[in-house]
Parts: sequence; C-alpha cells; structure tokens
Amino acid sequence: MNEYKGFYEVVKKWTVNDYRTQGIKSEVIIDMLISDFIEEMIAAKLNCELRQVKLLAKEFPIDIGSTDLRNAKVDYLVAVGNRLYLVELKTTEDSHSADQRERMIEVISGEHATENMLAFFSEIVKSKKRHPSRLDSKKYFRTVRMMQKIVLGYDNAMDIDNLEKRMIKKFSSNPPGILYIELKTPNNDDFFEYDADKKIDFIALDKLDENENFKELLSDEKKQSWDCIESIVRELLQPIDSKRIFFMKSKIFRNNDAEYQNSLE
Repeated sequence: MNEYKGFYEVVKKWTVNDYRTQGIKSEVIIDMLISDFIEEMIAAKLNCELRQVKLLAKEFPIDIGSTDLRNAKVDYLVAVGNRLYLVELKTTEDSHSADQRERMIEVISGEHATENMLAFFSEIVKSKKRHPSRLDSKKYFRTVRMMQKIVLGYDNAMDIDNLEKRMIKKFSSNPPGILYIELKTPNNDDFFEYDADKKIDFIALDKLDENENFKELLSDEKKQSWDCIESIVRELLQPIDSKRIFFMKSKIFRNNDAEYQNSLE
C-alpha cells in the first residue's frame, strides 16, 4: 500500500474538505467511498451469505404517480436472495425526508409491489429507445446491461423484456424491503418505524467496526482498502470547526501559503 499512500492522502484531504464545503452533495462523496463494500455491509447486517447479495443498480427510478414517467431516484437497488431492497444513503439526520420515506413505503406495499416496480423501470427504459443518442438514454441502457450481466449472465445486447420477466419470476414471491445506510447512528428511531409493527433497518457506518461479520466477509485486499476508507469516515464524523482546516502532513501536498502570500505584497 506504500506506493498508493500519496494518492490516498490526496483523496482523504479533498474528501474531508469537500464534505465540509457548502453546496457539495455529501452523499455523492460517501457513495464513492463505500460502493465497493455495500454487498458486504448488507450481508453482515442481514446475516446472510455474501453470494446472496448483489448490487444491481444505482439511482434506481421509482414511481411517484405521474402520468409522464417522472420519477424519484433511490440510491441503490440491491438483491438479497429472492428479495429486492431499496437502499438509501444518508450522511446527516437533516437529509432524512418523511416524504421520501413514505414514497418508498408506498412502492414496496401492495400484493404486486415487485412486479409494479420492475414494470415501471422497464417502461422508462423502453421510452428511452425513442431517443437512443441522448446521454440520459445511454446511461439507462448501460444500467440495464449491467443488471443483465448479474441476473441473466450476458450483456452483449440489451434485453429489457427478458430482464423484467426473469426478475419478476425470481423476486415477486417476496415483498421488496427498505434499508438505510447512515454515516452516523441516527438519534431519531421514530423515523424508521411505520405501520405500528414494522420497522426499517439501517446500517450505521460509525458502528461497522463493532460488526465482526462485516470484516470477516472482506477479502484480504478489501480489508486493506477498508482500513483507508474507515480512516476517512472517522475524520468525517468529527464536528465541523470553522477554525480547524484539514491539512495533510505530507510535504508533497503541503500548500506553500507563505510563498503565495508574499507574492501578493
């Protein structure tokens, strides 16, 4: 890992600084750090075998009741055995939205929730075929082929009809679930409770080191990578202090502030 230390320090420096900068979406920053570990996180949380968990898609569209296919996006669509999960990443308690939660609950509710969710996605993809050269269309087509690779075992040609059919067959016997990934353990448990006897599960990144199953699921290479990610997460959890700026100790990345200031005199 020594040859990558310089690169890691640059990533850590700008990750922490950007996370604490107004206007920058912190979820995007955290997503880049944890995407490669989401399957292990969920397997550890749900106490299932790692091979049963597959990250199928990011920014998965869900129906909001519009007549023109307008939609809301959920951060991840994950398969766990024969069940689909809508997974949402949250970095602060302020980013929790009751409207978003209710929308997801509505999507996973009902006898044909899985079929309806997949049919809506299929309808969006088919609508994109009318404008195949648009960037947004190409992104959807890429997502479909990635899902096909996992579910169907091939990605050489887009086959949304067969993908929808196979996924309905595999997942429709179980209602979809909802899972939150939280940077910090939430204080408000009420947010995760609904319908009196139902509760939404969450994974807290600040408590992952207490879950022995998580690190046992990581390969040796991933363990080394996670140690670096965990160090960044710990820094992100520190309170923001406007008087404290995060600088790297490495001489390579130390800003020559004095030299610059002298040039202004």
